[in-house]
Amino acid sequence: MLGAAVALGAWAAARGDVDAARAVLVLASAGALLVAFFGSLIALAIPLLILRRRTGRPASAPVVAIALAGLAAWLTIWLLQGNHMATGRSPRRA
Repeated sequence: MLGAAVALGAWAAARGDVDAARAVLVLASAGALLVAFFGSLIALAIPLLILRRRTGRPASAPVVAIALAGLAAWLTIWLLQGNHMATGRSPRRA
């Protein structure tokens, strides 16, 4: 995993426009943290609205990056919770 992250960083740095990529990665990570904190995909609207305010009409690549980061965070939380919602009841004993 570390190798993949280093390779992705080297590739992004070689492309030249590091400031734009950095801004998208910051918004994607903030969106993922918001989704993980609130436990809802609705929180993805915040970084997407920030991106729209900064750029007017954003390109599809930053939107996809932010959405994938948030979706990955939500799926991780969903899998760790065991696919059930809290109901306030204790589990039955066998």
